[in-house]
Amino acid sequence: ARLNSRDPNKIDGPYKHIAKRLSTIFPMYAFGVFLAMLIRILRNQKLPGYDVLVPQSFLMQSWVPLWTEQALLSHCWFLSNMVVYWIVFGPVYKLIRNLSLAWAFASLSVISFLPWLLVIVPAASDDIEAN
Repeated sequence: ARLNSRDPNKIDGPYKHIAKRLSTIFPMYAFGVFLAMLIRILRNQKLPGYDVLVPQSFLMQSWVPLWTEQALLSHCWFLSNMVVYWIVFGPVYKLIRNLSLAWAFASLSVISFLPWLLVIVPAASDDIEAN
């Protein structure tokens, strides 16, 4: 979509970019959190602590694994990951947009190789035992 716009090099600043995306999902998300809290209160179930509720209120519950495990809407972890994506989109897009094809291919190759380190490093090391 960005490449088909009138000016593909023009992107919103991080605050405007995030505000545009959050304005579409946050009202329903906040309502869902409120409803989940209300249901737990009516059933006399224990609510998570403030250390979990505050980050969840600001879509940060997947940033710390403990928060995800105790969240009211645990299935919304993906939305909190999207916030990180929206924050880094502008700078990464500016960087990638001006790369040559060779640099883009090299960058993607390095990124694609990273998961394989989890296989190669333990196999190559005598100190790490395989389970």
